[in-house]
Amino acid sequence: MILRLLVILVALLVPAVSTTLAHIDPPDPTWAGGYWDDDDFDYAVDAILHHAAVAPASAPAVDGPSPDAFSCAAIPAGATRRGARRPGRRERSVDRLRVVLLGCGVTLFGLLLVRIGPQPILDAFARLSWSVLLVVWFPFILINICDTLGWWFAFPRQRVPFRALFRARLAGEAFNATTPGASVAGEPVKAALIRRHVDYHESAASLVVAKTTMTISQVLFLAFGLVVVRRAGVDPRLFHALLIALAVETIATSGFVAVQTTRALGVVSALLMRLGLTGLAHGSATADIAIKRYYRRHPGALALSIGFHFLGWLLSAGETYLILRLLGVHVALPVAVGIEAAGTAVRFASFFVPAHIGALEGGNVVAFVGFGLDAATGLSFTLVRRVRELAWVGVGFLVVAHRDKALVEAPSLEPGA
Repeated sequence: MILRLLVILVALLVPAVSTTLAHIDPPDPTWAGGYWDDDDFDYAVDAILHHAAVAPASAPAVDGPSPDAFSCAAIPAGATRRGARRPGRRERSVDRLRVVLLGCGVTLFGLLLVRIGPQPILDAFARLSWSVLLVVWFPFILINICDTLGWWFAFPRQRVPFRALFRARLAGEAFNATTPGASVAGEPVKAALIRRHVDYHESAASLVVAKTTMTISQVLFLAFGLVVVRRAGVDPRLFHALLIALAVETIATSGFVAVQTTRALGVVSALLMRLGLTGLAHGSATADIAIKRYYRRHPGALALSIGFHFLGWLLSAGETYLILRLLGVHVALPVAVGIEAAGTAVRFASFFVPAHIGALEGGNVVAFVGFGLDAATGLSFTLVRRVRELAWVGVGFLVVAHRDKALVEAPSLEPGA
């Protein structure tokens, strides 16, 4: 029995964890053309954030990267970007912390599986049968459409085709879900995939605004969930914990908005300029101006962005209701809303944990027990969503595979080019 349990545990953990572990400190993907410095892929992301890897061969030398450049050029093996630095002690400490958090999450997931037992989970998936295909695609495709519309309205002028935004978002969210980057590692990928339609500064500003409006909608949905479940028979301890989570999220989100609407970003730009990072300072200042202009001149678009993200959260609650019905668990719609609201609080608190592994499983188990449901149902529900998540991550990586030229197109710096 113990051997069988270990085999099942390994079979469940390997697909969920291997992708994330592979992205913690990967080798250079030399199969793709572009800017590589004979080290790690995170330096390529760093180059994207600095608006350019190197200046084109025909361009005059300048102090720092051109603010309008956003292309990655091919560099001969062994070459390094001017000004590139190795990770410092602080960066290495952050990487170690992420690995530790990932290990803790995997351990918690394993403990839950051992405590609950694999048989209820296997029975739940057997009960789903072919219906799992329905859960994979619907209603999550509608959720993606709503979140893409939320990003679409984060632009002051809708010049980016919706299809391009949809594909870019799928690719970026695939990186966010599988890399230990605090859910922001995929944002440069999104910006790169739409650079044919808008310049980097405008896309970066739109991503900041979209991240802000999604966070605001998340806070609003948690508040809505607390109002809905107040009379749904929820455990008072869970209700009070969610109230505390709402207060923390409100304070954190208010601070995030205040940073964008005050002079805080300007101070950051001045500090970067003093440190000699002129290219990054210019980009930060330009994005700062674009963000402030958006908030000041486009309140209607801001409200629509928040509204579509909020609609996405409502559809997520509908997905929760659908999965539970397919698992043979009959709950009222307010309970499904409360479970999804509790899940948003867990995601907010565990944003630094890669893929929320362990945290989301444990949080959902607590939420299900708080609503009078079975702990095994909570873990089974979470694993069903993991299957859906892995399917859409695969779709996102397929988008990157088919559109990798948009990420790496640039003039060659090799002799004779």
